Parts: sequence; C-alpha cells; structure tokens
Amino acid sequence: MSDRIIVTALDMVELNLLRAYAPLRRELERAIVVSSALVPADVATMNSRVRYLDEKDGARRTVSLVYPSEAEVAKGKVSVLAPIGTALLGLSEGESIEWEFPDGSRRRLKLDKCCSSPRESVTPRFRELRNERRQAAISRRRFAVVGVHGYAVGSVATRAHRLRGAQSRGRERGSRAARK
Repeated sequence: MSDRIIVTALDMVELNLLRAYAPLRRELERAIVVSSALVPADVATMNSRVRYLDEKDGARRTVSLVYPSEAEVAKGKVSVLAPIGTALLGLSEGESIEWEFPDGSRRRLKLDKCCSSPRESVTPRFRELRNERRQAAISRRRFAVVGVHGYAVGSVATRAHRLRGAQSRGRERGSRAARK
C-alpha cells in the first residue's frame, strides 16, 4: 500500500466541507491534490464506479463513490463517509488498504478496477460556489476596468463623471458671468 492517495482539486474543495469526519480527515491529510485532467483513469475519485475485493470474505463488489446526499446503497452508491467509501477514495487499481470498520473488525480492501472515472466530478454545490466566486471577481474587476471610449467604469466612472460635470458647470457659470 502506498502512503499517499490521489484526490482531484475539485474533489478536495467539496471533501474539505466534510472534514469533521475523522477517518476522512486523516485520508485527506495524506492526499496528493492534482488537477482533474492529470488524474490517471485507474484512480478512484468521487463519482467513480469501482470494483473492489473484500479479502476477508472474498466478495467482489462494484460501487460508485458519492457524496453523502447522493448515497443509495440499494443502487450501489456508497457515501464517501461510509467506511468502504473512505477506504477506497484515492486508491489506484491493484492497491489495497486495511481499514477498521465500526464493528471493530479490520478488513483489507483491494481496488480491482475503476470501471468509470470522471475527469471532473463537479457537484451542484461546487458549481454554486464557483459561480459565486466568479460573480464576486467580476464585481471587483468592474471598478478597475476602462471602457471602450477610455472612460473608467464603476465607482471610478461615477467620480470622473461628477468631476467633469462640476467642471462643465463652472464653465457655464463663467460664460454666463461674461455675458452679463
């Protein structure tokens, strides 16, 4: 067994929200975080469908690693917070891990095959966070961007507009005074 597991950067963002679960926190502390595009296809990431061998009883099972809200054991969707889900996360094909289960037993699980490994496992919550960050970045940039005609946009534009307005009002006053 390797001392390190591989976790995508996108998965790490979501999984950090679940760090209160001690076994998952320990796994994440030993993780190598990489871009989704760089994760080998034989690594168990979130939303991967994997086949593993429970060496204790010799049973082979196929499951999908999912977030807790998506877990449905009857459909083979195992939460990453379940002992099997946490144990399999980040393993490569052929690697095995010894894991303690809630009943006190220790089992050795071996990852046989990654049947499907998504390049990017973006969840609805992650999309929402990403969109919020993008909107905040756009809002911040709006104040520093210069428009097509050379006028600043945002709060800078408002100040410049007021200044130009005050200058033009001063000219008008001056020309009115000259006429009188």
